[in-house]
Amino acid sequence: MNANFFSKKTMWEFLTLWVLFGVLVTGGLVIHGFTTFEYQYDVPGVVRFDSFETTNLYAWIHLWVFLPVFLLSFDKKVYYASRFRYLFPAIIAVAIPFLIWDYFFTAGGVWEFNDSYLTGFRIMGLPWEEYMFFFTVPFACVFIYDCLNAYFPKNRIVLWEQSATILIGIALIVLAVVFISEIYTLTACVIAFMSLVWIRRKGEISFLANFYRAFLVILIPFFLVDGILTGGYTDAPIVLYNEAHFSGYRFVSIPMEDLIYGFAMLLQANYLYVKWSRHRS
Repeated sequence: MNANFFSKKTMWEFLTLWVLFGVLVTGGLVIHGFTTFEYQYDVPGVVRFDSFETTNLYAWIHLWVFLPVFLLSFDKKVYYASRFRYLFPAIIAVAIPFLIWDYFFTAGGVWEFNDSYLTGFRIMGLPWEEYMFFFTVPFACVFIYDCLNAYFPKNRIVLWEQSATILIGIALIVLAVVFISEIYTLTACVIAFMSLVWIRRKGEISFLANFYRAFLVILIPFFLVDGILTGGYTDAPIVLYNEAHFSGYRFVSIPMEDLIYGFAMLLQANYLYVKWSRHRS
């Protein structure tokens, strides 16, 4: 394997990004403070499925997300499995800071998890199913990125990448300012913006264009999976949100912030995967 596989410069940049974000989050936590642990159980729904009312639901979601992608990973055109050695380190690298963020926000009352849909085993206050979220979701979403690149190598979005990046950046800044008193909105926008600036400054025009295309496709399974997590198809949400700490705007049951959070997580995981896979032995 190439000795520069883990690209020390890239890792230092990645760590610096999260250290700066950590400082901002800490400041936000101090300024905002958390005094209430009141979560929203009654959310808008799409349709209710009685079969979803089980303590295994969050675990089943991971199986539904992971298994089909794993079985397709050996497709000769994409052969996703051949790049697992780059994919898994990228997923782990991104999962660690996101899980730390997750832990503090759970402890601080920004969100919580509904035991009605959990098997009951927790690690450091987080359900084991939540840890798996940061593995199965990037695993499936990076697969979509690779499939699109393999079957549709020409991507005209590259012609509008700069405009798209500027518009996304402006939107994130505006949302952060407008909802500066809502800690989930603020932090999600900040980490998404910082991630976008970090990658764009490296001149990754082609990567960003391919990622934007993939993310548009990812929105289809995203609205299905996150719809289940947020109560769109169940009697109550799996993930419970504190109304005091997010904007209150939802796509049916899905908080607007989840879209931004997912964008940031997948952008980072996808970029590290692509960056490291370029250093093939």
